[in-house]
Amino acid sequence: MTANLAGARKARLNATAVALSLVSALAILIGIVVIGRNLVLSSTEATDFAQYYLAGKRTLEGLSIYNGLIPAAEAIGLRGLWIDSFPYPPLFALMVMPLSTLPYSWALLVWYSLSLIFFDASLLLVMLARGIEIPPYRAVLLSGLLLFLLPTFIHLSIGQVELLLLLVLVAAWRGYRQGNRWLPGALVGLATGIKLFPGALLLYFITKREFKSLVAATVTLLGFLAVTVASLGLPEHLDYVRKALPAVAPFLSSLGNHSLSGLVYSGFWLVQSSGQWPGPSPVAVCLAALLSLSALGATCWACWGGEQSRGSLDLEFSLFFIAMILVSPISFVYYQVFLIFPLLIFVGAPWHVRGRSRLAFSLVLICSFISYYLPLLPALLGLGEKVPDLFILARIFPVLAFYAWNISLLARVKRLAASG
Repeated sequence: MTANLAGARKARLNATAVALSLVSALAILIGIVVIGRNLVLSSTEATDFAQYYLAGKRTLEGLSIYNGLIPAAEAIGLRGLWIDSFPYPPLFALMVMPLSTLPYSWALLVWYSLSLIFFDASLLLVMLARGIEIPPYRAVLLSGLLLFLLPTFIHLSIGQVELLLLLVLVAAWRGYRQGNRWLPGALVGLATGIKLFPGALLLYFITKREFKSLVAATVTLLGFLAVTVASLGLPEHLDYVRKALPAVAPFLSSLGNHSLSGLVYSGFWLVQSSGQWPGPSPVAVCLAALLSLSALGATCWACWGGEQSRGSLDLEFSLFFIAMILVSPISFVYYQVFLIFPLLIFVGAPWHVRGRSRLAFSLVLICSFISYYLPLLPALLGLGEKVPDLFILARIFPVLAFYAWNISLLARVKRLAASG
Protein backbone atom coordinates (compact mmCIF):
# COMPACT_ATOMS: atom_id res chain seq x y z
CA MET A 1 0.00 0.00 0.00
CA THR A 2 2.78 2.42 0.97
CA ALA A 3 4.69 1.58 -2.20
CA ASN A 4 1.56 2.25 -4.28
CA LEU A 5 1.06 5.66 -2.61
CA ALA A 6 4.72 6.56 -3.14
CA GLY A 7 4.49 5.50 -6.77
CA ALA A 8 1.34 7.56 -7.30
CA ARG A 9 2.95 10.61 -5.67
CA LYS A 10 6.06 10.21 -7.82
CA ALA A 11 3.90 9.93 -10.95
CA ARG A 12 2.02 13.13 -10.05
CA LEU A 13 5.25 15.02 -9.43
CA ASN A 14 6.68 13.69 -12.71
CA ALA A 15 3.55 14.91 -14.49
CA THR A 16 4.00 18.29 -12.83
CA ALA A 17 7.60 18.42 -14.04
CA VAL A 18 6.45 17.63 -17.58
CA ALA A 19 3.81 20.36 -17.37
CA LEU A 20 6.32 22.94 -16.19
CA SER A 21 8.69 21.90 -18.96
CA LEU A 22 5.95 22.36 -21.57
CA VAL A 23 5.30 25.91 -20.35
CA SER A 24 9.00 26.69 -20.51
CA ALA A 25 9.24 25.16 -24.00
CA LEU A 26 6.44 27.46 -25.12
CA ALA A 27 8.19 30.44 -23.54
CA ILE A 28 11.46 29.50 -25.27
CA LEU A 29 9.60 29.33 -28.59
CA ILE A 30 8.18 32.79 -27.94
CA GLY A 31 11.67 34.00 -27.09
CA ILE A 32 13.06 32.61 -30.36
CA VAL A 33 10.32 34.40 -32.31
CA VAL A 34 10.89 37.69 -30.47
CA ILE A 35 14.70 37.59 -30.76
CA GLY A 36 14.42 36.48 -34.40
CA ARG A 37 12.10 39.41 -35.09
CA ASN A 38 14.62 41.77 -33.52
CA LEU A 39 17.34 40.31 -35.75
CA VAL A 40 15.21 40.79 -38.86
CA LEU A 41 14.35 44.37 -37.88
CA SER A 42 18.01 45.02 -36.95
CA SER A 43 17.07 46.05 -33.40
CA THR A 44 20.10 47.47 -31.61
CA GLU A 45 18.60 48.31 -28.22
CA ALA A 46 20.81 46.94 -25.43
CA THR A 47 19.28 45.00 -22.55
CA ASP A 48 20.77 44.48 -19.10
CA PHE A 49 22.20 41.22 -20.41
CA ALA A 50 24.41 43.35 -22.67
CA GLN A 51 26.27 44.49 -19.54
CA TYR A 52 27.06 40.86 -18.68
CA TYR A 53 27.94 39.95 -22.25
CA LEU A 54 30.31 42.88 -22.70
CA ALA A 55 31.92 42.30 -19.29
CA GLY A 56 32.63 38.68 -20.22
CA LYS A 57 33.92 39.73 -23.64
CA ARG A 58 36.25 42.37 -22.18
CA THR A 59 37.48 39.88 -19.59
CA LEU A 60 38.45 37.50 -22.41
CA GLU A 61 40.25 40.38 -24.13
CA GLY A 62 42.09 41.40 -20.95
CA LEU A 63 40.35 44.80 -20.76
CA SER A 64 38.73 46.56 -17.81
CA ILE A 65 35.09 45.75 -17.08
CA TYR A 66 34.51 48.93 -15.09
CA ASN A 67 34.90 51.43 -17.92
CA GLY A 68 34.56 51.50 -21.69
CA LEU A 69 31.38 49.38 -21.94
CA ILE A 70 29.40 51.97 -23.91
CA PRO A 71 31.99 52.24 -26.72
CA ALA A 72 32.29 48.43 -26.68
CA ALA A 73 28.52 48.15 -27.08
CA GLU A 74 28.48 50.60 -29.97
CA ALA A 75 31.27 48.62 -31.63
CA ILE A 76 28.96 45.59 -31.91
CA GLY A 77 25.93 47.68 -32.90
CA LEU A 78 24.22 48.06 -29.53
CA ARG A 79 22.93 51.35 -28.15
CA GLY A 80 21.20 52.48 -24.98
CA LEU A 81 23.56 50.90 -22.42
CA TRP A 82 22.57 52.52 -19.13
CA ILE A 83 26.04 52.90 -17.55
CA ASP A 84 29.62 52.63 -18.79
CA SER A 85 30.61 50.21 -16.01
CA PHE A 86 29.80 46.61 -15.13
CA PRO A 87 27.48 47.03 -12.10
CA TYR A 88 28.38 43.84 -10.16
CA PRO A 89 31.44 42.38 -8.44
CA PRO A 90 33.94 40.74 -10.85
CA LEU A 91 32.88 37.12 -10.19
CA PHE A 92 29.87 37.16 -12.52
CA ALA A 93 31.99 38.53 -15.38
CA LEU A 94 34.04 35.33 -15.19
CA MET A 95 30.89 33.20 -15.07
CA VAL A 96 29.43 34.65 -18.29
CA MET A 97 32.65 34.40 -20.31
CA PRO A 98 31.50 31.25 -22.18
CA LEU A 99 28.40 33.12 -23.43
CA SER A 100 30.59 36.01 -24.59
CA THR A 101 32.22 33.74 -27.18
CA LEU A 102 28.88 33.60 -29.05
CA PRO A 103 27.33 36.31 -31.21
CA TYR A 104 25.25 38.63 -29.01
CA SER A 105 21.81 37.52 -30.25
CA TRP A 106 22.65 33.84 -29.77
CA ALA A 107 24.10 34.53 -26.32
CA LEU A 108 20.90 36.40 -25.41
CA LEU A 109 18.77 33.45 -26.51
CA VAL A 110 20.89 30.99 -24.53
CA TRP A 111 20.65 33.19 -21.43
CA TYR A 112 16.88 33.51 -21.89
CA SER A 113 16.56 29.72 -22.12
CA LEU A 114 18.82 29.19 -19.08
CA SER A 115 16.70 31.67 -17.10
CA LEU A 116 13.62 29.58 -17.83
CA ILE A 117 15.45 26.48 -16.65
CA PHE A 118 16.40 28.31 -13.44
CA PHE A 119 12.73 29.26 -13.03
CA ASP A 120 11.44 25.71 -13.55
CA ALA A 121 14.10 24.16 -11.33
CA SER A 122 13.29 26.58 -8.49
CA LEU A 123 9.59 25.72 -8.64
CA LEU A 124 10.26 21.98 -8.76
CA LEU A 125 12.74 22.07 -5.86
CA VAL A 126 10.17 23.77 -3.63
CA MET A 127 7.32 21.51 -4.75
CA LEU A 128 9.37 18.35 -4.24
CA ALA A 129 10.64 19.42 -0.83
CA ARG A 130 7.20 20.53 0.38
CA GLY A 131 5.36 17.62 -1.21
CA ILE A 132 3.08 19.98 -3.12
CA GLU A 133 1.09 17.73 -5.43
CA ILE A 134 -1.07 19.46 -8.03
CA PRO A 135 -2.56 18.19 -11.30
CA PRO A 136 -0.51 18.97 -14.42
CA TYR A 137 -3.08 21.45 -15.77
CA ARG A 138 -2.82 23.45 -12.53
CA ALA A 139 0.97 23.30 -12.78
CA VAL A 140 0.67 24.83 -16.26
CA LEU A 141 -1.61 27.58 -14.93
CA LEU A 142 0.64 28.26 -11.93
CA SER A 143 3.90 28.37 -13.86
CA GLY A 144 2.32 30.34 -16.69
CA LEU A 145 0.92 32.91 -14.25
CA LEU A 146 4.24 33.27 -12.44
CA LEU A 147 6.16 33.34 -15.72
CA PHE A 148 4.14 36.20 -17.17
CA LEU A 149 3.66 38.10 -13.93
CA LEU A 150 5.26 41.54 -14.21
CA PRO A 151 8.48 40.92 -12.16
CA THR A 152 9.27 37.68 -14.03
CA PHE A 153 8.26 39.12 -17.39
CA ILE A 154 10.47 42.20 -16.96
CA HIS A 155 13.30 40.01 -15.65
CA LEU A 156 13.20 37.82 -18.75
CA SER A 157 12.75 40.71 -21.17
CA ILE A 158 15.91 42.52 -19.98
CA GLY A 159 17.98 39.39 -19.24
CA GLN A 160 18.58 39.91 -15.53
CA VAL A 161 20.33 37.50 -13.13
CA GLU A 162 17.82 37.15 -10.28
CA LEU A 163 16.35 33.82 -11.46
CA LEU A 164 19.83 32.28 -11.21
CA LEU A 165 20.13 33.66 -7.67
CA LEU A 166 16.63 32.35 -6.85
CA LEU A 167 17.68 28.82 -7.84
CA VAL A 168 20.93 29.04 -5.84
CA LEU A 169 19.13 30.25 -2.70
CA VAL A 170 16.27 27.75 -3.04
CA ALA A 171 18.91 25.00 -3.30
CA ALA A 172 20.50 26.41 -0.13
CA TRP A 173 17.12 26.26 1.66
CA ARG A 174 16.51 22.68 0.56
CA GLY A 175 19.98 21.59 1.66
CA TYR A 176 19.50 23.24 5.05
CA ARG A 177 16.06 21.63 5.36
CA GLN A 178 17.67 18.21 4.82
CA GLY A 179 20.16 18.79 7.63
CA ASN A 180 23.16 19.83 5.54
CA ARG A 181 24.98 22.85 7.01
CA TRP A 182 28.04 23.21 4.77
CA LEU A 183 26.37 23.33 1.33
CA PRO A 184 23.77 26.03 2.19
CA GLY A 185 26.52 28.29 3.50
CA ALA A 186 28.59 27.77 0.36
CA LEU A 187 25.57 28.51 -1.87
CA VAL A 188 24.72 31.71 0.02
CA GLY A 189 28.40 32.68 -0.32
CA LEU A 190 28.18 32.09 -4.08
CA ALA A 191 25.01 34.21 -4.39
CA THR A 192 26.65 37.00 -2.35
CA GLY A 193 29.68 36.89 -4.62
CA ILE A 194 27.46 37.45 -7.67
CA LYS A 195 25.39 40.28 -6.16
CA LEU A 196 25.93 41.56 -2.64
CA PHE A 197 22.38 41.74 -1.27
CA PRO A 198 21.87 37.95 -0.73
CA GLY A 199 24.45 38.36 2.05
CA ALA A 200 21.50 39.33 4.26
CA LEU A 201 20.81 35.58 4.55
CA LEU A 202 24.05 35.20 6.51
CA LEU A 203 22.16 36.79 9.42
CA TYR A 204 19.85 33.79 9.42
CA PHE A 205 22.79 31.50 10.11
CA ILE A 206 23.85 33.85 12.91
CA THR A 207 20.40 33.76 14.53
CA LYS A 208 20.49 29.96 14.43
CA ARG A 209 24.15 29.80 15.56
CA GLU A 210 24.97 27.76 12.46
CA PHE A 211 28.72 28.37 12.50
CA LYS A 212 29.39 25.63 9.94
CA SER A 213 27.24 27.52 7.42
CA LEU A 214 28.97 30.80 8.24
CA VAL A 215 32.40 29.22 7.82
CA ALA A 216 31.33 27.67 4.48
CA ALA A 217 30.01 31.02 3.24
CA THR A 218 33.18 32.84 4.30
CA VAL A 219 35.49 30.26 2.72
CA THR A 220 33.45 30.32 -0.50
CA LEU A 221 33.56 34.11 -0.71
CA LEU A 222 37.29 34.23 0.00
CA GLY A 223 37.91 31.43 -2.51
CA PHE A 224 36.05 33.24 -5.29
CA LEU A 225 37.79 36.49 -4.33
CA ALA A 226 41.16 34.78 -4.70
CA VAL A 227 40.14 33.42 -8.12
CA THR A 228 38.92 36.80 -9.40
CA VAL A 229 41.98 38.66 -8.04
CA ALA A 230 44.26 36.10 -9.71
CA SER A 231 42.31 36.37 -12.98
CA LEU A 232 41.54 40.09 -13.17
CA GLY A 233 43.94 41.71 -10.73
CA LEU A 234 43.37 43.76 -7.60
CA PRO A 235 42.84 47.08 -9.47
CA GLU A 236 39.62 45.71 -11.02
CA HIS A 237 38.23 45.05 -7.54
CA LEU A 238 39.17 48.55 -6.44
CA ASP A 239 37.47 49.92 -9.56
CA TYR A 240 34.26 48.17 -8.51
CA VAL A 241 34.24 50.41 -5.43
CA ARG A 242 35.60 53.53 -7.13
CA LYS A 243 33.64 53.37 -10.41
CA ALA A 244 30.78 50.86 -10.37
CA LEU A 245 29.17 51.83 -7.06
CA PRO A 246 29.17 55.61 -7.82
CA ALA A 247 27.77 54.82 -11.30
CA VAL A 248 24.69 53.09 -9.87
CA ALA A 249 24.22 55.54 -6.95
CA PRO A 250 21.79 57.84 -8.85
CA PHE A 251 19.39 54.88 -9.16
CA LEU A 252 18.95 54.93 -5.37
CA SER A 253 16.42 57.76 -5.76
CA SER A 254 14.64 56.21 -8.74
CA LEU A 255 10.89 55.82 -8.30
CA GLY A 256 11.41 52.28 -9.55
CA ASN A 257 13.63 51.44 -6.56
CA HIS A 258 11.19 49.40 -4.43
CA SER A 259 13.31 48.97 -1.30
CA LEU A 260 13.04 50.73 2.04
CA SER A 261 16.02 52.90 1.09
CA GLY A 262 14.40 53.62 -2.26
CA LEU A 263 11.22 54.84 -0.58
CA VAL A 264 13.21 57.24 1.60
CA TYR A 265 15.41 58.56 -1.21
CA SER A 266 12.44 58.87 -3.59
CA GLY A 267 10.53 60.83 -0.97
CA PHE A 268 13.38 63.28 -0.48
CA TRP A 269 13.92 63.51 -4.23
CA LEU A 270 10.24 64.30 -4.89
CA VAL A 271 10.31 67.01 -2.22
CA GLN A 272 13.45 68.60 -3.66
CA SER A 273 12.20 68.38 -7.29
CA SER A 274 15.50 69.73 -8.58
CA GLY A 275 17.16 68.77 -11.86
CA GLN A 276 20.19 66.55 -11.39
CA TRP A 277 20.36 64.28 -8.37
CA PRO A 278 22.90 65.83 -5.95
CA GLY A 279 23.28 62.68 -3.89
CA PRO A 280 21.43 61.57 -0.76
CA SER A 281 21.24 64.06 2.08
CA PRO A 282 22.63 62.98 5.48
CA VAL A 283 19.09 62.88 6.87
CA ALA A 284 17.94 60.57 4.05
CA VAL A 285 20.96 58.30 4.51
CA CYS A 286 20.35 58.02 8.27
CA LEU A 287 16.62 57.38 7.85
CA ALA A 288 17.19 54.76 5.13
CA ALA A 289 19.83 53.01 7.26
CA LEU A 290 17.53 53.10 10.30
CA LEU A 291 14.60 51.58 8.41
CA SER A 292 16.77 48.86 6.83
CA LEU A 293 18.44 47.97 10.14
CA SER A 294 15.04 47.91 11.85
CA ALA A 295 13.71 45.49 9.22
CA LEU A 296 16.74 43.24 9.64
CA GLY A 297 16.41 43.42 13.43
CA ALA A 298 12.72 42.52 13.30
CA THR A 299 13.48 39.62 10.95
CA CYS A 300 16.21 38.24 13.21
CA TRP A 301 14.00 38.66 16.28
CA ALA A 302 11.12 36.79 14.60
CA CYS A 303 13.44 33.87 13.78
CA TRP A 304 15.33 33.83 17.08
CA GLY A 305 15.00 30.90 19.47
CA GLY A 306 12.21 28.42 19.86
CA GLU A 307 12.08 24.79 18.80
CA GLN A 308 12.48 24.59 15.05
CA SER A 309 10.17 22.44 12.96
CA ARG A 310 10.18 22.12 9.20
CA GLY A 311 7.18 24.46 9.04
CA SER A 312 8.92 27.18 11.03
CA LEU A 313 12.19 26.66 9.13
CA ASP A 314 10.41 27.20 5.80
CA LEU A 315 8.72 30.36 7.06
CA GLU A 316 11.96 31.69 8.55
CA PHE A 317 13.80 31.23 5.28
CA SER A 318 10.97 32.84 3.31
CA LEU A 319 10.96 35.78 5.74
CA PHE A 320 14.65 36.36 5.05
CA PHE A 321 13.98 36.12 1.30
CA ILE A 322 11.49 38.99 1.64
CA ALA A 323 13.69 41.02 4.01
CA MET A 324 16.54 40.63 1.52
CA ILE A 325 14.46 42.54 -1.07
CA LEU A 326 13.46 45.24 1.41
CA VAL A 327 16.93 46.05 2.75
CA SER A 328 18.81 45.91 -0.55
CA PRO A 329 19.87 49.50 -1.32
CA ILE A 330 18.54 49.06 -4.87
CA SER A 331 15.57 46.77 -5.51
CA PHE A 332 13.77 47.14 -8.83
CA VAL A 333 10.51 45.34 -9.55
CA TYR A 334 12.26 42.33 -11.13
CA TYR A 335 13.89 41.63 -7.75
CA GLN A 336 10.43 40.51 -6.68
CA VAL A 337 10.88 37.20 -8.51
CA PHE A 338 12.23 36.15 -5.10
CA LEU A 339 8.61 36.35 -3.85
CA ILE A 340 7.95 33.13 -5.79
CA PHE A 341 9.56 31.19 -2.93
CA PRO A 342 7.43 32.70 -0.10
CA LEU A 343 4.34 32.35 -2.29
CA LEU A 344 4.85 28.60 -2.64
CA ILE A 345 5.56 28.32 1.10
CA PHE A 346 2.35 30.23 1.91
CA VAL A 347 0.26 28.16 -0.50
CA GLY A 348 1.49 24.97 1.15
CA ALA A 349 0.65 26.20 4.67
CA PRO A 350 -2.31 24.31 6.23
CA TRP A 351 -3.83 27.51 7.66
CA HIS A 352 -4.97 28.59 4.22
CA VAL A 353 -7.51 25.77 4.27
CA ARG A 354 -9.59 27.90 6.63
CA GLY A 355 -12.04 30.22 4.93
CA ARG A 356 -10.99 33.43 6.70
CA SER A 357 -7.26 32.93 6.14
CA ARG A 358 -7.81 31.91 2.53
CA LEU A 359 -9.92 35.02 1.91
CA ALA A 360 -7.35 37.32 3.53
CA PHE A 361 -4.50 35.78 1.52
CA SER A 362 -6.54 36.02 -1.69
CA LEU A 363 -7.03 39.74 -1.03
CA VAL A 364 -3.27 40.15 -0.55
CA LEU A 365 -2.61 38.45 -3.89
CA ILE A 366 -5.26 40.50 -5.71
CA CYS A 367 -3.97 43.80 -4.31
CA SER A 368 -0.39 42.77 -5.16
CA PHE A 369 -1.41 41.98 -8.74
CA ILE A 370 -3.18 45.33 -9.07
CA SER A 371 -0.18 47.23 -7.67
CA TYR A 372 2.07 45.82 -10.41
CA TYR A 373 -0.13 47.16 -13.20
CA LEU A 374 -1.28 50.48 -11.67
CA PRO A 375 1.33 52.48 -13.67
CA LEU A 376 -0.30 51.16 -16.88
CA LEU A 377 -3.75 52.39 -15.88
CA PRO A 378 -3.55 55.98 -17.25
CA ALA A 379 -2.51 54.75 -20.70
CA LEU A 380 -5.24 52.06 -20.71
CA LEU A 381 -7.89 54.64 -19.78
CA GLY A 382 -6.66 57.08 -22.41
CA LEU A 383 -5.51 59.62 -19.81
CA GLY A 384 -2.08 60.13 -21.37
CA GLU A 385 1.33 58.67 -20.67
CA LYS A 386 1.96 60.64 -17.44
CA VAL A 387 2.03 58.15 -14.56
CA PRO A 388 1.36 59.39 -11.00
CA ASP A 389 4.40 58.86 -8.80
CA LEU A 390 2.36 56.99 -6.18
CA PHE A 391 1.33 54.42 -8.80
CA ILE A 392 4.99 53.54 -9.34
CA LEU A 393 5.81 53.55 -5.63
CA ALA A 394 2.85 51.21 -5.02
CA ARG A 395 4.86 48.34 -6.48
CA ILE A 396 6.54 47.89 -3.10
CA PHE A 397 3.16 46.79 -1.69
CA PRO A 398 3.61 43.05 -2.51
CA VAL A 399 6.92 42.96 -0.61
CA LEU A 400 5.48 44.71 2.47
CA ALA A 401 2.29 42.62 2.39
CA PHE A 402 4.20 39.33 2.05
CA TYR A 403 6.51 40.37 4.88
CA ALA A 404 3.57 41.07 7.21
CA TRP A 405 1.82 37.84 6.20
CA ASN A 406 5.00 35.82 6.76
CA ILE A 407 5.47 37.35 10.22
CA SER A 408 1.89 36.45 11.19
CA LEU A 409 2.22 32.84 10.00
CA LEU A 410 5.55 32.38 11.75
CA ALA A 411 4.17 33.77 15.00
CA ARG A 412 1.24 31.34 14.75
CA VAL A 413 3.57 28.37 14.20
CA LYS A 414 5.68 29.33 17.20
CA ARG A 415 2.62 29.82 19.44
CA LEU A 416 1.36 26.36 18.48
CA ALA A 417 4.80 24.85 19.15
CA ALA A 418 5.00 26.57 22.55
CA SER A 419 1.54 25.36 23.55
CA GLY A 420 2.61 21.79 22.81
